[in-house]
Amino acid sequence: MSLYEACGWTLFRSLAITILVLPICFQIHRRLVSSTARVRKTLWIVLLVPFFAPDLVVGYSYRNFALSLVHHAFLNEAFYALLVALKVVAVGVIVLHFAPPPPVSSSALHALRIAGRSRGGVLDGLRLTISGWIRGPLRTAFPAAAIVFLLSFQEFDLASMLGTTSWTVWLFDQHVQGLMLSESLRLCLGPVLCEVAVLAPLLLILVKSWTPLSVQRLVAVPSQIHNSITFWSYAVVANVVVVVIPITIVIQKSLNGMGSLVSSVRFLRNIATSGMFAITAGLLVYLCARWLAQCVSGRKKGVRNLFKLSIGLLAIPGLFGSLVLGLALLTAFQTWPLRWFYDTPLPLLVGFVLLLLPKACVLLFLTTNAAPQHGIHLGHLLSRSPLPPQSSAGRETLWHLHAKPHFWMLVLLCYWLYLELTVSYLLHPTGMDPVSIRIYDFVHYGSMSLLAFMVSMTVAAMLAVLVLVLAIRRRLIGWLFT
Repeated sequence: MSLYEACGWTLFRSLAITILVLPICFQIHRRLVSSTARVRKTLWIVLLVPFFAPDLVVGYSYRNFALSLVHHAFLNEAFYALLVALKVVAVGVIVLHFAPPPPVSSSALHALRIAGRSRGGVLDGLRLTISGWIRGPLRTAFPAAAIVFLLSFQEFDLASMLGTTSWTVWLFDQHVQGLMLSESLRLCLGPVLCEVAVLAPLLLILVKSWTPLSVQRLVAVPSQIHNSITFWSYAVVANVVVVVIPITIVIQKSLNGMGSLVSSVRFLRNIATSGMFAITAGLLVYLCARWLAQCVSGRKKGVRNLFKLSIGLLAIPGLFGSLVLGLALLTAFQTWPLRWFYDTPLPLLVGFVLLLLPKACVLLFLTTNAAPQHGIHLGHLLSRSPLPPQSSAGRETLWHLHAKPHFWMLVLLCYWLYLELTVSYLLHPTGMDPVSIRIYDFVHYGSMSLLAFMVSMTVAAMLAVLVLVLAIRRRLIGWLFT
């Protein structure tokens, strides 16, 4: 199969996933908005858990099942599409939830229909209706559809572990097997053009809709019974297929491989390397996002637009996915004068920062606009009280209102970087292999118990660090963010 055939199939599959997922996202969003604040928080947790399930765990768990379908390629492709769809639904709902309202409301759209009928011309009525839909419901639906499409189109980890057809897997395998770097970049042109066709109108909509977080999106609307049925049907299927079954398989198989890996110093070094890169790059991404946000908010209007453009230019490379970004940076660090830094940690850190900078800017935008500024100010005043109980209460208030959202944002960035595979594989320095690379190499030898224990240890080490940081957060986190 050629790259263009793989790209065409990936394009068709991503479009199919987007078309099937988008109506589900709308119904789930209506169910969320119609709930009370306390219930909505629980529903968000149920919705987001499948999205954050590690691809390494999911891919390893279903590796043997995918191999059993080797003579049934269509069933394997359908199962892979199901897994991707279950994971990207949450992203579509998030985009719908925080998207600004369209310039043409439903009442204005109804008025356009009446105006078209009153003119008596079918073409005039059709033209007004199409124009209203483009500036109305489609204005809200397109960003969600674009993000879902891009995530499906750029996906690599699950496609590689399950042995499905994808342009990312085809190009990555060809590059690893010895394809010239210049030829790999040339072959990227077709998929990149497909992404540009989606990113260009998406960025145009975002630039025109640049506004603070809109609170009217959270106003409750009536929800019908089929919205609740859709939400809970998706929640049960997604959490069972993407979370419960993979975790059960990994735990069962890892018990048999426990003794053979305890003395593996190299594997522990891989985990430490991944943690070091993830924490360092996560802090860099967070600081870069905060600096860019301060540049935007602290300038005059004319200069502010220039900084918005700079943010867009810095965030654009990460929007094309980890494979395209990794190949581009690999080329850049093999040319003068960057070649002096080629076999150092710098290329991997730069790749991590550019890859997650778009996500970091979005997360920082949401956390900053959602925080009540008057409460933060009162917390600062209370923390300076000479009375220890009051100062302690003030620091605790600052933690919940200000530091806590930023802390979980940083945890999320480090989590994504800790398990990142493609950029790590292409840009890691010699002798510093992240743990995701070693697991990926072992997956192709089969679903053995030793590999299951490696996956368990990788996730357990990440959770252990998080628990440790939470245990000392009163001293560490409050000092870091306040």
